[in-house]
Amino acid sequence: MIAVSMCIMTALLPRNINAQEDCPASLIHYWNLESNDNGFEDIINGLNAQVETGPTPVVGIVNSGQYFNSLSELNIPDDPTFDWKIDESFTIEFWINKISNCPDLLNSYNNVVIGRDDPGSKLHWWVGVSCRNPGRIIFSLYANDGSGISIEGKQNIIDGRWHHIAVVRDGNNNTTALFIDAVKDTMVTYSYSDGFSSQVPVNIGWLNLGEKYHLDATIDELAVYNNDISESTIIDHYNNRNGMDYCTGLVTSAKEIAIEKDVDLEVFPTIVTSQFQVSFKLNHTQIVHLSIYDGTGRKISELINEELSMGQHDMVFNILPSYRNSILIVNLQLVDKVITRKVVIR
Repeated sequence: MIAVSMCIMTALLPRNINAQEDCPASLIHYWNLESNDNGFEDIINGLNAQVETGPTPVVGIVNSGQYFNSLSELNIPDDPTFDWKIDESFTIEFWINKISNCPDLLNSYNNVVIGRDDPGSKLHWWVGVSCRNPGRIIFSLYANDGSGISIEGKQNIIDGRWHHIAVVRDGNNNTTALFIDAVKDTMVTYSYSDGFSSQVPVNIGWLNLGEKYHLDATIDELAVYNNDISESTIIDHYNNRNGMDYCTGLVTSAKEIAIEKDVDLEVFPTIVTSQFQVSFKLNHTQIVHLSIYDGTGRKISELINEELSMGQHDMVFNILPSYRNSILIVNLQLVDKVITRKVVIR
């Protein structure tokens, strides 16, 4: 069987960042999730996220973002900037676009955006999307001695739109706040009895507790600060859901298209034995790129790379035995938009 869901986004703008001149001093890590030539670059301190199994590049809230599925895994090498002290303040900030619920609790517990779990102690923290209470943002923070709490957002963010998330820890006042789309959604007060030191890598798109903690969503502009950034800064970064580069203030001209009925792209049938058909309709003649990616982000087929006339276009993709029980991404790039559809093959 094939299950199909859709994420739609548009155009790209180049950006040039000088980390020394343009970025705030409290911004200590910034993965804008664009180039992965040597791992995904941390443009601030060079703590690049290493690719174990690559996500799929798509258009993000600011230029490129990355779609993570049940196989995608990035690892950040151990670094003392993540060894937070009891009274240390920090902020984790990112954008997320999620369009589908977890398949079931037998196969997925939670969708982790970034986190760390140390089997040698009781250290355990992560932020992501709940599967047990679908669509709610969760931040869990447990220290080396096991002291800690989890906080959960009040709104469901699984709607195919971009959402800005900021987790703000104020170590001086022992508060942890969760901001969703520049609104303080939840805040709790908790006094820790131990710190958060570890030597294990930090994970992006998964948590090293097994296959049930992988992210199924698109993320962009992942950043870590060594202070509790202000509410006004969060509002600026949200920018009325337009986003911005955290260093240069660049605002992308891309806008997501949320109305599915306006998009003439179909992948069918719903039950697949040997092939599926991709169909789309063009309103005018234009250059079209249509490609298929596997679950690791590797392009496995380029179906179209040419100018096509207006009207209906159909093509067939054959399912090879090696694609069984996997995820494929259909990526249609037009002049003014990129449309991606996730295809789950069983």
